[in-house]
Amino acid sequence: MYGSSASTLSQPPLLPIYKNDKPTLTSDDVEIPNCPSHMISSLSWSEARGRLVLCATAWDGTASAWDVEPQPDASTGRTVNNLNVTPISQHRSPSGYPVLCSTVSPEGVLYFGTCDRGVWAETLGGSESGGGPQQVAEHSQPVKSIAWIDEIGVLATGSWDCTTRFWDTRQQQPLAEVNCGAPVQDMDFSTAPLVTILCARKTILYDLQSRNVMQEIQPYHAVRHQLRCIANFKDQTGFAAGSVDGRIMVHYYADQGNTPPPPGKKSFSFRAHRAEINSSSGQPNSVFPVNGVSCHPLGTLLSVGGNGSVTTWDKESQDILQDFKVGYLPLSASALNSAGTLFAFASSYDWSRGPEHYRTDRSSRLTVKMLKPAHVQPKNRNTASS
Repeated sequence: MYGSSASTLSQPPLLPIYKNDKPTLTSDDVEIPNCPSHMISSLSWSEARGRLVLCATAWDGTASAWDVEPQPDASTGRTVNNLNVTPISQHRSPSGYPVLCSTVSPEGVLYFGTCDRGVWAETLGGSESGGGPQQVAEHSQPVKSIAWIDEIGVLATGSWDCTTRFWDTRQQQPLAEVNCGAPVQDMDFSTAPLVTILCARKTILYDLQSRNVMQEIQPYHAVRHQLRCIANFKDQTGFAAGSVDGRIMVHYYADQGNTPPPPGKKSFSFRAHRAEINSSSGQPNSVFPVNGVSCHPLGTLLSVGGNGSVTTWDKESQDILQDFKVGYLPLSASALNSAGTLFAFASSYDWSRGPEHYRTDRSSRLTVKMLKPAHVQPKNRNTASS
């Protein structure tokens, strides 16, 4: 499949929602240069050496990094109205196997996990200075999720071998291991020491300080299929998770067993990424996977899906705040920076409709949306913008 020429292969038909020859963008969107041409598997934001770094991993065996410098609005000092984007480096998996995840430490070390079961490390820009990535961790199956936990100076890795491991990268053996009982699909360590590990249809709530599993949370009953992405609420009261059947689950930690939920809070799920395909009814009749979900500091959600749209949600009312139809390819990955001002998303095939729908004539595209208060402001609440 890789390296096949568009001129030598007949291309499968495009769904009507992907009819555009290029992504439909707004004045708030900035396309990222030197984007991987093959399928983008993950995106992540990090702060390293005083700069904001965006990383993308891809099925072509690369992990790429860009220096993103926001230019605040002069009148408010808050809203971002311009970006300076500079490519830093592109790092390649030594084996050439697909790269599935990446993170950057504050010291500027890029860590990435691959389908060769290894975790590799290289200083940003190191590939251009003649060095090469060094292996720092290993699993027995592909490494699907990774995070640098600065609070304790430890690297966390989650794998399809059903384990999450914690590493001091100077040692060959992990410091600790969590047996998850199912392949790890995603993790969120943004609210450490309280972290979440997503595996199949359950979520493990883990305490880094005690190194104990606090809860194993089964999905809300309406979510019947695999969960694939997770994001913790910034106030540490719960999380949101996206499923392959186009639903978003909202879960509050106290809403488990006989423990009463927080006042007015109860776990639920709602339908998300739907689209009308070959229908004259004008109603959505096709389901697409939720490929990325993020929790904004204002308490709202952002998600991307296989229907090629970026959607922001008021999770309390389950209403759409904004829906941006990119209309080029599925959106395969996304990431929100910690300030809640920049949202990166990848237009790239996500394999949800099988290899027969992969098109060699459409390269992946990477975009950063500069978020405004109107994009993420909860309904009927006067909350200050971030």
